Amino acid sequence: MSKYEWPEEIPSEEYIRLYFLEKTLRQFIGDRLSKITSKWWKQRVPWEIRKKAEDRKKEEEKRLFPIVNLHPIWYVDFAHYIEIVTRDDNWREVFKQIFRNKDDFKVTLMKLVPIRNKIAHMRPLNTREKKSLDALSEDLLVHIWNFFNERYVKPAGKARDNGRFEEAEEILLHGYEETRGDPWIAYNLGELYERMGQLEKAKNWVERAVIGLPLPRYKEKAKEKLQKIEEQIRLLNVKVCPRCGSMEPKENLFCSKCGYEFSNSSKIVEYDVERSDLCKWLHEQLERLPLLKFPFNLDQLPNNGIYFFYEKGEVWGHGGDKPRIVRVGTHKRGNFKKRIAEHYLLNESRMNFDENRPKPSDRSIFRKNIGRAILNKHEDDYLEIWEKDFIIRKNREKFGRLRDIKKEKEIEFEITKINRENFSFR
Repeated sequence: MSKYEWPEEIPSEEYIRLYFLEKTLRQFIGDRLSKITSKWWKQRVPWEIRKKAEDRKKEEEKRLFPIVNLHPIWYVDFAHYIEIVTRDDNWREVFKQIFRNKDDFKVTLMKLVPIRNKIAHMRPLNTREKKSLDALSEDLLVHIWNFFNERYVKPAGKARDNGRFEEAEEILLHGYEETRGDPWIAYNLGELYERMGQLEKAKNWVERAVIGLPLPRYKEKAKEKLQKIEEQIRLLNVKVCPRCGSMEPKENLFCSKCGYEFSNSSKIVEYDVERSDLCKWLHEQLERLPLLKFPFNLDQLPNNGIYFFYEKGEVWGHGGDKPRIVRVGTHKRGNFKKRIAEHYLLNESRMNFDENRPKPSDRSIFRKNIGRAILNKHEDDYLEIWEKDFIIRKNREKFGRLRDIKKEKEIEFEITKINRENFSFR
């Protein structure tokens, strides 16, 4: 019997994690230095490191038939990243703003070198080394991802929150291309498409993130997001029985629980579903849609749709702290954008009204009701005039002389402020 032992398992997870770390670091170093000069390999990499990498590449090409022509950076030793990154001009002009502390960067890479060598030679890691690999990898990758966040994720998030979804999509897709398929960008693309209601696209991008993200904490986050999206897709392929509330596949003609015939829409049924359950279900379904707040891009909205308003501070009563629907709105065909614009007074020229022209609230019952509440709160007798619809010519002729335009404008300003600061919609 040999006195030596053979490893029982190949460190495959750790190998994948290391592969991603090295791939990201090599690409990031090359990409950042190439922004300084196109001759970065000769001008920004120490001669000894450059020669060793080029010799290694030539030797490989003699012995093998490489399927791709890799840049020499792919032949640099792991430990040599320290010399490249911390070289005075490279650190000062490029990497200081990313990795912040030169000594910390050196220490992190030096601690990774022996772990990296064990994985590369298929030697198993002990528990302490596995934890160190996770922690040290995160120390490096978080700096790089923070850089990506500032450059791509945050600008895309700002565009998304303002309703400019196409702009957000363009920023993240550009970032994904620039970073050569970084899985953190892929995850954020998945989140964006989920907000846009494009669930199949969201699923595809988050699946890429699950495969590519090397750190357990981030991978678990992506897996949870993927499960949530898959559940939303499943719910889109079911219908709710109006009699018993059962979730049934769309293709079912009859409810599997109570026998309700879905195709017989004219049939009168007795509804015994708890209203509270249906209310909870409706709120949960709407949570899948993007929540729009002022300011938003009106052009990003569809031409038609039922819209649901939420008020700041109002939460649903189903054991959660999510916003509660306070108003449901409809409109004439093709009038959705116009109706939303009237509620938020996006066309502020509407404030240039006089006794012979309607006030903004005459075009929005939502605004009119808020004006009523303001006047009622102050027990103001002007409510009687406020109620009049001055779009109607007869009312303008009969009551126009009784209008207090200054008061109406003050109320309209207050309504606009209330709507913009307190109401969002899906």
